Amino acid sequence: MARRELDLAMGLFGTYDDPRLETYAPRRLRLLWIENSPLDCRIWSYYCDIKAAMARLHELCTPRGSDTCVDRSDGRRETFVADAAVVGPRYSINVASDDEPLGFNRPAHGRMPLLVLQNKMYTPQGWREIVGDLDAKLRWVRSAGAIAAFTWLSKYREFTRISGVPHHWLPFGVDPTRFGRHAGSLGVAVQQFDVGFTGASGADKYPLRRALLEALQAMNVTLFTGSWLQTALKRDDNHSWKAGTHEEYAQIMSRTKVWLSTTGPEFIVGTRYYEVLASGTTMLLCNRATNGAGAASSLSWQSAVYDGLFEDGVHAVFFDNVSDMRTKVSYYLNNELERRSIVRAAHARTLRLHTWDARARFVSWIAEEAIRRQANRTTPHYIREAILGKHGTAANETGSATVVGCYAFAQKVPATRTPVAWQEPPRSRNRRNLHRYTVQSCHTACTAFPRTADGYFGLHGGGFSNGNAHVLARCFCAERTCPRSRCLAEALPSHQCATSCSLHDARPCGGPAALAVYAVGGGVGMSIGASESVTTLPEIAHRRRSSTRGPWARRAPRRHGHGSAAARNGTARS
Repeated sequence: MARRELDLAMGLFGTYDDPRLETYAPRRLRLLWIENSPLDCRIWSYYCDIKAAMARLHELCTPRGSDTCVDRSDGRRETFVADAAVVGPRYSINVASDDEPLGFNRPAHGRMPLLVLQNKMYTPQGWREIVGDLDAKLRWVRSAGAIAAFTWLSKYREFTRISGVPHHWLPFGVDPTRFGRHAGSLGVAVQQFDVGFTGASGADKYPLRRALLEALQAMNVTLFTGSWLQTALKRDDNHSWKAGTHEEYAQIMSRTKVWLSTTGPEFIVGTRYYEVLASGTTMLLCNRATNGAGAASSLSWQSAVYDGLFEDGVHAVFFDNVSDMRTKVSYYLNNELERRSIVRAAHARTLRLHTWDARARFVSWIAEEAIRRQANRTTPHYIREAILGKHGTAANETGSATVVGCYAFAQKVPATRTPVAWQEPPRSRNRRNLHRYTVQSCHTACTAFPRTADGYFGLHGGGFSNGNAHVLARCFCAERTCPRSRCLAEALPSHQCATSCSLHDARPCGGPAALAVYAVGGGVGMSIGASESVTTLPEIAHRRRSSTRGPWARRAPRRHGHGSAAARNGTARS
């Protein structure tokens, strides 16, 4: 059975190369786009490319700070009525638990179709890379009530089987206006490099690339190699990277006759493939999918990594091993007409099938089908009680705490300058300053000690407060007898604390400059005469500490390494 027929038989909504997509004009949707911010488009530009392509077709709104888009209550902006929600690839990288938040109240919007662009769907072997947790991503996509998902990998059928959520193969794409601007510039006069390569080539992660580069360096060819490694992470300084701009990279590629690229982890066909194919100047030379011993793979998803993307000898040239690579480099450098024929065919196919606009049409096609299917359902895809009943409720109990309100709080309060009455629980700090909390874990931490067991707790900076909902909130505890003037600053509208830091628990997790305050056991407390003034946070934060400064005044918090159980529990993912 052909790939497209097999996919439809499995219950998938469509395929990226369905001929109907070429003339498909999606209706304009209102999409809640869940993504970290700011997006860094200099190196991993596909984060921005797919979002920009979707924005050309639809109206997007991304939760930021205290703005969840769909739960606006400030009266200044109209609530964003979304047709569907889409989790972008930058956000899905770091999913590491079943309870990762979405930045909005998922239980209240259970009927909203959710689509997830999965990313980094592999487990690093022998190298350091932050990719979240593969198993957790497959559980989470189900737990979040996603109706459909996408992956760059050809393992999409396996992900569908494991998660129960239809995963669609969404190959990477390319911006042809950037990488095809030099199309047609062919020949010795304008192409002074024989072979080019850019990208990571460490022997631990990419042993094949390392062997290929060593072989090329021993050949009598003019070679261009470059690295995309950063020298400093300065978001406001584009010159802090070793690599040139995308325009400079595209120009170097156009001046090269043959470009070497290989599959990445789990045989992923990376963005470099499509950039070369779109060039109209440079021939793609890439490895054939093998089982690691040089033989063609017998695993269906590995042998299908190029299925429908391009053909060997027509749009690109495949090699089997290092020796075969050397043979084919020599052949095509001495057969210019054949090389040019392949380059032209690749360029034409890429413009038709592999642009980011084509990928956006495919995502839109699946989104419209998801909306149609949800409209025909009598129940939502996400039902909190059903999810917690299936996976257990221990980690998601809402507890008996009552929301007191939302109050002003400094954006960055050092550990030694917190308000006098509010103290972080012991073990909240480790050497990397990473320990964070959900509402439930903060509640548990503050009730574990006698002096705050029946008091108050508050959360600050959770959800999308800092642009990354993977970062949970800071937790603070206060005693029951805490006077209002020492515990609370200016009262704020509730929407400024609205973002949540748990998928299943929609209680507020504090804002970028706000503290969501809870009373343990449902008590009111913190009630004083109206004549007593409310002390502003700056005064509290800079007040000299006294012997009664908080429940742990005489107990210095112990330090924990980030590998300890205490540090791992509630730790934010970057």
